[in-house]
Amino acid sequence: MEAEDLRVLIRSKLDDGRLPYNSMPRFWGGRGNGQQCAVCEALITKQQLVIEASMHTDKKPTQFHVKCFYAWDAERRAIAPPGYSIFAADIAPSTSTRVSYAVGDAPGA
Repeated sequence: MEAEDLRVLIRSKLDDGRLPYNSMPRFWGGRGNGQQCAVCEALITKQQLVIEASMHTDKKPTQFHVKCFYAWDAERRAIAPPGYSIFAADIAPSTSTRVSYAVGDAPGA
């Protein structure tokens, strides 16, 4: 998908609520496994990387191709309406938080 087509699609999804304007304060990545990208709706294959993002809610995390994630982040920041937080620090954390550490990075390791 061409960059301009991707921007138009993202703006459309932001406008109708299929994609959020607010920041997603938790995200992680890994190999794809057939997830559907929230932006382009194509499958994210095992040969591609997936970025999963969460809003500290019980909703299922949102999956993105890496390129689509960065395009979404740039567009939401560029056109966010007044009252939306574009920064993760402005969103109150949930009462339960899952933390993942790389091998050897955990406290006390």
